[in-house]
Amino acid sequence: MRDKKIGIMILVFAALCLITGSIKNMFLLDIIVMTCIWAFASQAWNIAGGYSGQFSLGHCGFFGIGAYASTILYMNFGLSPWIGLIIGGLLAGVLGGLYSGICNKLSGHFFSLATLAMGQILYIASIQLKSITKGSMGIIIPFQESMANMIFSNRATYGIIILIMLLFLTLFTYSMQKSRYGYFLYAIRDNERAALSLGVRGQQLKIASFAISAFFTAIAGSFYAQYILFIEPDSTMVMAVAVQIATIAIIGGTGTYVGPLLGASVLIPLSMVLRAQLNTISGLDTLIYGLVLIFVVIFLPDGLLPLILKIFKKRSQKEVKEEAICNAEV
Repeated sequence: MRDKKIGIMILVFAALCLITGSIKNMFLLDIIVMTCIWAFASQAWNIAGGYSGQFSLGHCGFFGIGAYASTILYMNFGLSPWIGLIIGGLLAGVLGGLYSGICNKLSGHFFSLATLAMGQILYIASIQLKSITKGSMGIIIPFQESMANMIFSNRATYGIIILIMLLFLTLFTYSMQKSRYGYFLYAIRDNERAALSLGVRGQQLKIASFAISAFFTAIAGSFYAQYILFIEPDSTMVMAVAVQIATIAIIGGTGTYVGPLLGASVLIPLSMVLRAQLNTISGLDTLIYGLVLIFVVIFLPDGLLPLILKIFKKRSQKEVKEEAICNAEV
């Protein structure tokens, strides 16, 4: 069953890559790329926030570290963003692991507030360190198309690359979820004291999950920077980024490898289409987007995934019942 699910995931993503490669509409390609970037970031957040219960509001800091690290290394030292992407991820991973270790005694809202403070510290630092980050002016990445520079004129190329990256992270998350470490993380999230009494190394696992989460979030930030070719604190380090990353997982369903994919597939296209269609009325797109979020949070507190599974289960039971009736009549 496990190998079958992996095979299905690979086939689905392969089909999406083929479809993306054939699309010519720039706006549609933009939706696909941005959806995948935010799905990747949310999938990364889910490793800490969904599986181990470390609800972070500071992942904007890791997203920004990835964006700034790869961009600064590329602009100042000529280092390929592919390498900068890994370096940025490692920097974020180390910082995430250290911060999780420091805040390990905190839980619930207190931990969230601590991560919020971390995000704000990094945001302020990105503004004040003007000699490195250019402050609020941001950094413009010159368009020099090449695979080494991770810059392409065809948006479909970005789409295919981020789809492959998202497939890798989804397979990683799925494998982790089905492993004993995944079950340990579930145990820590649901009842840490009980898990510790059974010999689960809660502190080490929480630190590791947060570090891995930060690593992949930074990679999403690096790719985002190379896609839009411009970074500034208000587009990478601001709290709205952290909220969006977490919200996507919450709307889709936390603690599952499908949740972030589902949440991003609904929220990002909705947000982009509303912004494009309702740009004549300032703030209307944000209002509608907010109302949708409120509706889901109130009426679907566990996210969209349980609802979809429930619908499919009812449909399957109905088909089995109808088949049984037909067989009985025969």
